[in-house]
Amino acid sequence: MTVPNPTAAPTLALPTVHVHGATSWRRRVFLILVAMLPAVVAFVVVLVAPLRVGVGVDVSVSVLPSWSLTLVVWMLLAVRAFPPIARWSRHAASTLCAAAWAVGAAVSTMDRDAVAWSSAAIVVIVVATFTGLWLAWWVGGLRFGVVWPLVRPAPPAASPTTRSAWSETVTHTTYTVLLLVLSGLAAIFFVAVGFESGVWVWLLPLAALALLSAMSFTVRITADRRGLRIRSRILGIPLVTVPLDRIASATAALIDETEWGQVGSTADRELTTIIHRSGAALIVTRTDGSMVVVTADRPDLAAAVLESLRAQRPRG
Repeated sequence: MTVPNPTAAPTLALPTVHVHGATSWRRRVFLILVAMLPAVVAFVVVLVAPLRVGVGVDVSVSVLPSWSLTLVVWMLLAVRAFPPIARWSRHAASTLCAAAWAVGAAVSTMDRDAVAWSSAAIVVIVVATFTGLWLAWWVGGLRFGVVWPLVRPAPPAASPTTRSAWSETVTHTTYTVLLLVLSGLAAIFFVAVGFESGVWVWLLPLAALALLSAMSFTVRITADRRGLRIRSRILGIPLVTVPLDRIASATAALIDETEWGQVGSTADRELTTIIHRSGAALIVTRTDGSMVVVTADRPDLAAAVLESLRAQRPRG
């Protein structure tokens, strides 16, 4: 006879929810494509009409599109992966894409023998800058939708009236170990190459992206009278804070990581996710309609606590 393990997490009978439309990873892909377009055009122009001017020692203007593209792509990924700036990620991404379009247009229209532009070239640069800004803003505004099943299984019984707080630590061990290994390799690379080479300047955005992404690898999730709080255990930085009076609903469900932005964190105005795996997750909907999704072992308990506390609040 099989003896049940009292310490094992129970199997949760939760509904599976899906997301459709412009999900977070699709937005990131579209934004990278928007940022790539002017760099590709500038690269073709430079091949047809090579530039014969430099901007510094051993630095040619012709490499500026590829350098700016690399910088913009890493920064785009960074601003879309840091939950504290979720509300401004669309503005930041649009500004970065506008900068990429400005650099691409400037290189494409520059005089071939001098760092100079005609009046028509300046008009092209301005138009390109606003075009990149508008395209990125449009991509950032693409809508997504959450699809609930028509019939939801009954969630496991909780004790919402006897608990006023819940907390849990969630860690993605594999990614945490991988980050430590890559950090060690990066340190060795910098020591071997040296800072005088200038390569480290272009790798700084990559390091920033790695650090910001790592913030979500190990987090502490707390649900109490203050609302929902998700704090990174790396540097102790708060990632998500939703006051109790801004919570419209809290529920537990099963999610597929491939639909919700892959493992890690994504930051959008409408949807912020901190996902460590496919499976059970806490889904909190704010009063403005935006959502927070975070994976946990017992999201049903967190949802029960938040719903119980919401019910106890006086109705204004």
